[in-house]
Amino acid sequence: MKTWRFAVKASGTRVRGSVIIGADYRGGLNGTAYDLGETLVARIKAAAAAYRPADESQVLEGPEAERLAEAAHSARRNVQLLRSSPGVEQAVAVTKALTDVCRPAMEQGPQFTFAYYLARSLRDHVNNLHFYQVEEFCDALEDALPPTPPLPAQPGPDMFAQFMAGDLEVRVHLRAKRPVYGVLRAMLRAAEEYVDEVAGPSAREFYQALAHATTLLKLAQSEAYEHNEQLREEVRRNLERAARILTAARGEFAYFAHLVDSGELKPAAQWLPLDIRSMVPPRLQREDSQLLIDALSAAIPGRTVAVFYEPEGGNGEAFPGDWVTSISDFKPLEVVELTDDLLASETTQVFRARY
Repeated sequence: MKTWRFAVKASGTRVRGSVIIGADYRGGLNGTAYDLGETLVARIKAAAAAYRPADESQVLEGPEAERLAEAAHSARRNVQLLRSSPGVEQAVAVTKALTDVCRPAMEQGPQFTFAYYLARSLRDHVNNLHFYQVEEFCDALEDALPPTPPLPAQPGPDMFAQFMAGDLEVRVHLRAKRPVYGVLRAMLRAAEEYVDEVAGPSAREFYQALAHATTLLKLAQSEAYEHNEQLREEVRRNLERAARILTAARGEFAYFAHLVDSGELKPAAQWLPLDIRSMVPPRLQREDSQLLIDALSAAIPGRTVAVFYEPEGGNGEAFPGDWVTSISDFKPLEVVELTDDLLASETTQVFRARY
């Protein structure tokens, strides 16, 4: 973990801030993390210098007040949906809806600021398969959302936001000597926009691409692939797409992408993380599950993610042998226990990786 501290004068007061970057599953920080921290500080300072005070009076009645009230209602409905333990894909959609509701409301006044950045952090966590804190986020969001109809809010002198940039966790804290909502919001927005520029694929996208690539490489060894030119073209096109996602997530997949581009698919398969189902007996005894988890943790840093094959409107019991699956058919989920049923499924892939 690395902390950058800074101070800047803006809107007639002094603002102190910090940017903290920590690694999620990689361990130590590399040069990319240090570049990210330094650039974030520069962007935040530039936003403070460029800020010009504007009218920030709060709307208490009329159409804008009605829109704020509807935003509060909508946000609470989405929080309740999250509490109902939806699947990964629905949780991704709900957290996106939450941020889409809270962000424009935040532009009208301070009532939604904390709620928006909580929703944004929750969206990042869900996209990166961190579901263990969802209930805590829901509690915090319900406390942070304004009443209906929204009442005037007294902005505080500090703001905080948390983002995910790939497998890096970014925290930004700003504190002024007095309440200056507009400039603090502009500074946080600058940080958020830069994180969005460099974040790369989420863990959900990474594991979808990994499972899709693994399935495509197996299909490339089939007789149907050898005799069907259209199938070969579809496999290559989808493999190139998966390789781009993997490389954008981690530079170590660049050689895999090179082999795919060169048509060297057999050696390319050796450069992907193994499906750990190939490393264990066909029947796993319950008492051996924890022993296996401990061995994997010692041998391969990272986390264990199962990717389920769930084609829309189709049969997920077997992969097709003569056509290409869609990347969206793969549903990743972090798991803490490896069960016999999980390892026995022919269409479930289980990976251990640092992402």
